[in-house]
Amino acid sequence: MDKIELDDTTIDIGIWPIPSVSYFRGGRRVKSTDLPTRVRIVDGSGRAIARKDIDLPDLMRMHMAYVVLDRFRSIVDSLEPGLHQFEAVGVIYPGGESESRPFYILAVGQRVVTALDRERTRPPMRQFPEVPQLVRPDPSRPAFLFDSGSTDPWPPVLLQAAVAGRHFFCAGDFNGQIFVSEPLHQALTEG
Repeated sequence: MDKIELDDTTIDIGIWPIPSVSYFRGGRRVKSTDLPTRVRIVDGSGRAIARKDIDLPDLMRMHMAYVVLDRFRSIVDSLEPGLHQFEAVGVIYPGGESESRPFYILAVGQRVVTALDRERTRPPMRQFPEVPQLVRPDPSRPAFLFDSGSTDPWPPVLLQAAVAGRHFFCAGDFNGQIFVSEPLHQALTEG
């Protein structure tokens, strides 16, 4: 995964360059030439899962990316056809046995440059820290982070004019977070 590159390297209001850990949840397509063609299923501690009969979820975290089952891909594509990047990937169990169901590496293909209402979001967000390797292209609209020191639930307030009609997206002003519409959430949790 170290060789992965973005297809779209335009600068927006967030931070630049986009950290590689955010490539797949930054709302940009990635170049598919260096994506893995096979992945190994492991448990939360990184140990290989040996049982093929395990009930795999529709969405799984894989290093910096996500691997999804065809059900997830179909639902997202039904709401936003062709917008998101789904690259086929084989799933391998220890001993070389392959999973027969289709899996895909997911890159969220939509970012809304200004999606969050920072004035109404509570607890307040804080500016992304100043670090020498990252720049803020527009100092008046810097990237923000959730105040992780708070124990309160975080209800983000989105600018409805900016996100209306969108179902699966990232916010340019809030690095690395994926937002899901209520209709998409309902479709994913049914059945």
